[in-house]
Amino acid sequence: MSTQEVHSAIQSLYGQNGGAAQQAANQFLVQFASTDGAWEVALGLLGVNDPAVQYFGANMLYGKIRSDWSTLPEPHQGPFMDAMGNHLTKLASRPGSNLAARRLCLTMAAAATRVGPSAAYGLVDKALALACVSEGNDTQGVVGITLALEMQAAIAEETNDAASSRDRQNLVDALVARLVDVLGTAEMVFGKSAGDATLSSLRCAALHAALAWLRLDEKGGGGIVLSPGQLAGCRGTLLQGALAALISDDTKLREAATEFCVAVLAYGAPPSVVPGEDENAVRGMVASLVNAGNHAVNPDHEEIAMAVCKVAVAVVERDATDVAGENASPEFLQLTSLVLTLVETHTTTHVVMEAACDYFLMVNTVPFQQRHPGLRQPLFHRLLGACVQHATLPLDFTTWQNADFDRDTWVRFREQILCDLLDNCFGILPTGYLGFISNKLDTAQSWQEIESATFAARAAAGAVKRLVTQRASERDSSTQSETSDRTTAGTWLRTTLTRIGDASQTPPPPSSQIFASHPLVIAGTCRLVGAFAPWLGLEKNIEIPQKCASYLLLATTAPGAFRFASGAFRDVCARCADFFASTPGTLDGILEAATRAMPDSPPPNSEESFSGSGPGANSF
Repeated sequence: MSTQEVHSAIQSLYGQNGGAAQQAANQFLVQFASTDGAWEVALGLLGVNDPAVQYFGANMLYGKIRSDWSTLPEPHQGPFMDAMGNHLTKLASRPGSNLAARRLCLTMAAAATRVGPSAAYGLVDKALALACVSEGNDTQGVVGITLALEMQAAIAEETNDAASSRDRQNLVDALVARLVDVLGTAEMVFGKSAGDATLSSLRCAALHAALAWLRLDEKGGGGIVLSPGQLAGCRGTLLQGALAALISDDTKLREAATEFCVAVLAYGAPPSVVPGEDENAVRGMVASLVNAGNHAVNPDHEEIAMAVCKVAVAVVERDATDVAGENASPEFLQLTSLVLTLVETHTTTHVVMEAACDYFLMVNTVPFQQRHPGLRQPLFHRLLGACVQHATLPLDFTTWQNADFDRDTWVRFREQILCDLLDNCFGILPTGYLGFISNKLDTAQSWQEIESATFAARAAAGAVKRLVTQRASERDSSTQSETSDRTTAGTWLRTTLTRIGDASQTPPPPSSQIFASHPLVIAGTCRLVGAFAPWLGLEKNIEIPQKCASYLLLATTAPGAFRFASGAFRDVCARCADFFASTPGTLDGILEAATRAMPDSPPPNSEESFSGSGPGANSF
């Protein structure tokens, strides 16, 4: 089969005829690619003066090397690789052939790593030489450096994809000696293109190649070869360039820089033998993050804030004690303050809070008494306010059908992200938490604020129940502070649940009307009552569970609240059945509430069903 025949088939495949002609051409080319003749013909296609055909030839070679390299006789493998190198030199100098040249870089890397360590080592030399002769910032220089970076990245990636762990280990042993040299290419890019926004794609390629080589760890588990101190010591300009790229307006570059910095901070590399080198490098990275905060706090720079938070999480996951311990350095304290400020500032969406969530959870892993004083109650009081703010629906919210955000995403964010953070907040400041909720209910200016307050109360329900339902033996060993917290929590529960239950009265007292102000408020309040059903079963004042049961019955009439109201009513009855049965008049009161709640027709059972939003428009 000649190169011309295959060329004609490619033209038919890409032609305008369509239909049967394209299908026949595709079938022919797929079958031909599996033949031995495809080796020589694919090389020939690289010399055709048509970029589409050149790319097809490079891609055919790439697929054939990955699947059929063993079928090429060993004596032919060296000359074959030399021929590809000659074609790469020609393609690199041809305008329009850039895609084919980049694909050929991947092809050459796939071949070299299959030949063995010596061939891979030699290809590294070619990539370094290509970078050296392409140092200029002109178009041709950028193309050459890009190809060098593509080849370097492909060598590392093909090494990690080696057919066996033994093959991979042999390649790693040979290549790791060239790590610092290869990182020099990426560092050269940041040294020469700093501040040039037109070269963002080149910096992306540099970070991609550098990270691929840093992941050539001996165990093959994706760890990093160099510790932060070692990287800063040998290629500091590269590390600083990656940190500076976190505030780039180019999304791809910013994401590549984030991935690079997170990976550098992860444990895995052997620590530096120079005392304090790693610690100083991490503090330097933290200082750069704090400087990036000047851009990240801008409300219009949400994506930059998200990048900063992701890297900050990597910092605290590396060593939470360094970040939050009682001897935490000023850089780490400034970082914590920055992350908190970012979640307080960026509230239009929740991507920043999601990115920062693990930061605060990791801070809270440091034992309370061993933590810096500023990272105890003050930190979590501010975090509590930020969480409730993020849990609050927008003031212009009407229905889920008209919302400009996804309901499932919102529910997942609150139930999975915020609940974890709020539970941690309660653990640090239990009475302060409950006081905060009461204040929110008393001062709320909208039903949205009331609904978020009921959510926050429910988020801490598990911790509150554990506190107030401790066994006698556990209470005997409680500290004075724990006893005080338990008493305060019990009082808060009685006050709050009584206030909720009073909303079932006709008319309800002013302080209770808020719990009937909107269907979503009613649904949230029902879930709150259901969460505390175990405590209601232990409460000696039967009036409280009776009032709550009446509220839940009336709540079944609210659009969208039926499912939550009926479920909570079942839980309360299950916990309080003995009280209800043994207390005169209780069942009569519940039946009277049930009669009032009985609808003329079955209520809508979807949270989508409400439409009004004014005070009282959707009350009982």
